[in-house]
Formats: sequence, C-alpha cells, structure tokens
Amino acid sequence: MSFRECLHVIAARWLLVTVCALLGLAVAVGVIFGVEPKYKSETTLFMASRATDMQNAYQGSLLSEQKAKSYVALLGSQRLSEEVSRSVPVPMRPEEISEKITASVKQDTVLVTAIVTDSSPHRAQMIARAVGEQFVALVADLESPSSQEPPTVTAKIVQPATLQTQPVSPDPARYASYGLLLGLLVGGATAFLRNALDTSVVSTEQLIALTGLPNLGTVMYDAKAPSKPLIVHDHTHAPRAEAIRQIRTNLQYLDPDNPASLIALTSSVPSEGKTTTLCNLAIASAQAGANVAVVEADLRRPRCSNYLGIERSVGLTSVLVGRVPLTEALQSWGGLLSVLSSGPTPPNPSEMLASRHMKELLASLREKFDLVLIDTPPLLPVADAAVVAAHCDGALVVVQHGRTKQAQVKSALDSLSGVGVRVFGTVVNMAPAARANYYYRYVEDSPTRSAHRFWLGKNKPNRKASVPSS
Repeated sequence: MSFRECLHVIAARWLLVTVCALLGLAVAVGVIFGVEPKYKSETTLFMASRATDMQNAYQGSLLSEQKAKSYVALLGSQRLSEEVSRSVPVPMRPEEISEKITASVKQDTVLVTAIVTDSSPHRAQMIARAVGEQFVALVADLESPSSQEPPTVTAKIVQPATLQTQPVSPDPARYASYGLLLGLLVGGATAFLRNALDTSVVSTEQLIALTGLPNLGTVMYDAKAPSKPLIVHDHTHAPRAEAIRQIRTNLQYLDPDNPASLIALTSSVPSEGKTTTLCNLAIASAQAGANVAVVEADLRRPRCSNYLGIERSVGLTSVLVGRVPLTEALQSWGGLLSVLSSGPTPPNPSEMLASRHMKELLASLREKFDLVLIDTPPLLPVADAAVVAAHCDGALVVVQHGRTKQAQVKSALDSLSGVGVRVFGTVVNMAPAARANYYYRYVEDSPTRSAHRFWLGKNKPNRKASVPSS
C-alpha cells in the first residue's frame, strides 16, 4: 500500500481515528484524576575516606568511589529500613519503607542520592531525613574496625531532605500525550484493519476493476436527498445535478452508431438510490431535448411515482391486463416527460413482467420515445429486474459507495449476464464529496445546447414546461 493510499484510508475513516484519539485522551485524563499523586523528597550524601598524605588521598578517593557504589544497595537494605522505621514517629513497617526508597550514585563522584516517594510530601521528607541520618550512622558502624580506630570511610549529609509540594506522578502533560498517541495508534490500526476487512465498493477504480465496465458517473452523498430527490430540477447548479448530467452525457457516447432507447435501471440490493437516479436522469435527458418516458416497473415497492407526484391507480399493470390503453395510462409530468406508473399491485409481479404483453408494450414505447428509462427492483432479492432488462437494449447498475458489497455487485451482474442482458455501465451513488469528480460544476447546462445531437441524432424541439407543484 502506497503512502497516498494510506492517507486515503485515514481520510476515509477519520471519524474512527478521531474517536479513538479522544477515547485515549479521556482514559489518560481518567488516570490522571484517578491515580493517587506521589511526592518525592531527596537527600544527598558525600562519601569521604580518611587519608594522611597525597598518595593515600588518591587511594582514598578511589576507595570512596568504590564504596559509594556499594552503599547504594545498602540504602534499600532491610537493616536500614528497620532503623528508619524505629526513628520516624509514624508507625511504618520496614517493607513499606524499603519500597519507597531509591538510590543512585553520580558517575565518577562520591555523591549518593537517596530519593523517597510517598503520597504525602511531608511524610516523604520525614522518611528521607531519617534515611540520611541512619545511613550516616550505619556507614560509621560498618567502617569502624574497632571502637578505638576511626572509620576508613564516612558519610556526610551535604543536602538535607527537601520538601516538594508538586507531585512527580502522575504527570498530566506526559499522560495526556501518551493517551492521545496511543489512541491515534489504535485508531489508525483499526482503520487499516477495517479497510482490509471491508469488502464494500469504496472507489470507482475498484468498481471498474471488479466489473470490467465503465463507470458513467459518481453522485455525491447529500443528506437532503430523501426530502429533495429531484435535484436536477430543483437545484440545477448543485454538484449532484452536474453529476447526473455527466451520466446523461456519458450514456450518449457509449455506442453513437446504435444509441440505446430502452434502458433498465437496477441495483444489487434495496436502498442504493436507483429510483432517485432514474428520475433525475430522465429530467436531465428531457431538458436536453430528448422525448423521454419513465416506466415504473418496480411492482413490489414502487417509489418513482411518489418522487414525481404521479397518480398510481392506473398504470403499467392496468395496461398489461388490458384494462386501459397505453396512451391513456401515460401521464405527463409538466409537459417535460411522460410517466407510466406501476398501477395496482399485482399478486404475480414476475409473471406479469415476463409476459408477452410486457414485451409488446416496451416495443410500443420504443416507437414513441427517444429514451425510455425503466425503474426495476433490485436484482438479488427478486428476478424481476433481469426479466425486464432482457426486453431492453441494456441495463445500468447503481452501486452505493461504501455499502454495496463487491460480491453483491458480482452476483447482480451474473444474474444479468445469465439472461443475456448488456450492461452499459455502473453509477456510484452516495459517494463522499472528496470522491466525486465534477468536471462541469461551473458550466450552466443549456437545454438547447447540443439537443439535436442527443438521443438517436434527431432534431428534437426543446420541450420547456412548468413542473407541477407536486
């Protein structure tokens, strides 16, 4: 994985990384306030040797350095802890005292430092003072060959025990930085793990490599889409509207010599935005001068008529059973395009869509319109879409970014290829804004511009009309 791909993973899952970092920081803050503060007090001792001349002074100095290293271990000994426990006014066991004492010797010196850590600054100072006094007495006792001779090495206190009111632990800055860093590391690792385990479609490049089909457009996510689905008409210059027009333009160049007039729009699973895409694509195509019809062939969960505000009591099923002629069932949407709603819900949708009457109806629509867009159910739950697409020039598959699994896309395409359906390409829907490329964002799309070259190369008049208030 390249550095740029790593950045894409982090950027795509920035919320996860941020949450983990904040959790790490919160844990660090909890530790800071939950851990008992510790204070330290230290005393410094000087190890001196008895010498009478220069040579003995040099040898004594070396002896003092060697002794200083040895006496560091003595500061944590049981004997010294027992002496200190007897000398302090607070009852304490020798084991408790030895756990609080740490000692060190400065390199190439005879200075020994004893550090006492305790939850009370005053108690730490009291113990450190007692450690210094008892250590001096203990060294004098150990270094005296007899009571008549002076000790060869003596210890002297050069820095008395200090009182420090600032705790040495926990260190808020250090704990917070460690917590934040750990949270970032966990968040980054989780992001890469989820990316490795994620089998959904997360880029157009991945989708093209998976399907071998062109991606005709990428429509960005918009939280207002459910309440305002007809973005092409309501907000003509919005990025999503430009993306729909890009899909419309790409469709006309797929096969200029044999332009498609019957196109089924479908998806792998429900809620991928195929119906919204179809409605906007139909409006954009009609605005470019094409004679467009929309057929609501999703007889199980019809949504197209709801988005367009079309009455559904009479429609496709009414025509298929012979109750109403096609010309009477077609409804005009503001004079811009024609809509054939689903009609009454039948008990056998698959059989009706696979019937000879459905094939003849589509043939009649081909003769009347430049472009017929057919809204079909998802491919994986039911076989309706494959049945309808088999009567069309081809199909367009809508894929939701970050939700549709790669295996679902493959299964959907296999079901179409199994009945010999040509798939024109894919449309990535609900993509993050950073993933959507809008090359025509600042170009106003004129309904009259290149309209005569759009569908079937016909000179079609521009059909401008007001849209119904619904």
